[in-house]
Amino acid sequence: MTMPIWNGVRRRLPHPVLTFGIVAGLAVDSYYYFLHYPSDSNQAVLAFAVYIALCMAVPWFPRAASIAVIVWYLCCAVLPATNAGAMLTGTCVAIAAVFAFMNTAICLALISSCALVLYLTTDTDTMIAIMIFQTFAALTGYTCKRHADSIRQREQLAEAQRTVAALSRDMALAAQLHDTVTNDLSYIITVASTERLDAKSAVHKAILDSVINRSQDAFAKTHEVIDVLSGSKHRDVSAATECRLKAELESIMDAGQRRLRRLGFTGSCIVRGSDGSMHVLPDVHTEIRGLLLEIFVNLRRHCNPPTDYTVAVDIQHEVCTFTTMNTVNRTRLPKAQSSGRGLHLHQTIIESIGGKLDFAVDGDIWTLHAVIPLMGNDRH
Repeated sequence: MTMPIWNGVRRRLPHPVLTFGIVAGLAVDSYYYFLHYPSDSNQAVLAFAVYIALCMAVPWFPRAASIAVIVWYLCCAVLPATNAGAMLTGTCVAIAAVFAFMNTAICLALISSCALVLYLTTDTDTMIAIMIFQTFAALTGYTCKRHADSIRQREQLAEAQRTVAALSRDMALAAQLHDTVTNDLSYIITVASTERLDAKSAVHKAILDSVINRSQDAFAKTHEVIDVLSGSKHRDVSAATECRLKAELESIMDAGQRRLRRLGFTGSCIVRGSDGSMHVLPDVHTEIRGLLLEIFVNLRRHCNPPTDYTVAVDIQHEVCTFTTMNTVNRTRLPKAQSSGRGLHLHQTIIESIGGKLDFAVDGDIWTLHAVIPLMGNDRH
């Protein structure tokens, strides 16, 4: 219960510890002032009122206001009938703030000025007593500054360690992809190419050509992923790029439908929206294409031929909407070919760019609905 209260105080006050210090210092100074100077002159009252106003500004303007408090204190120490002795505690808090927030050379110049003024205007015992308080305040502020620097350095070190860990993980993933997936794809391409040479029928050759083309495409995409993970390829995902999104999705749909047709699937696919070019963020563009590819992969895995399937994409000015419906046959393929991770990964990515992906099974009917903002979180 203590932490939420403290966090609420920190949100409302710019420097809560400094605020509490100033309030406590002004309380001590006010008590001392009214105890020792109950019937003071108008000049002294005005000087003390200005001192209070400057002190109250310290939490909001710690550098400028703290210097103003110290300078005002020195002026009152020089001027007669201003009772600078009642301004000691708040001035010490201001000195601590100066040492906490400002350059050390400026701080030493200010506290040296205090020592010089006190030497010229007070007796030795009073000067020593006041300088002890001010020196303690200076050390407190400097300690706070070093502590804040230490925290900041630890945070920077932790961030650097997280970056190194992420780079190490990415390099390990790149190596693993190269040693497993690309090697297996190379084996598939080699075997299919060899079988292609001995194939007699046109149908057999067409099937092997499809296997080779798909494997080569997967091989190229895997190497793109390896390049990104290894850091040899970098994409600027902050700037929108121009693309003919509808034509690209229609091309993916045509290829997907041809493969499904060869496997005995029947269904309808449609892309609605503008035929012209549009600006889309690179990561959003990649996700839209990836989701459509994942939809066709799931149709091959789960759909129950020859029942119809429906895939509809609607491209509007700001969003791209996917709607999919098909029957499900969970026993059609081995369980190992369906990990269930694909759509969940897409769901996480789409939510991170401000969109939404929902999918569910109702009896034997699989439905999917996704809304993806073309400009990511900039628009939504």
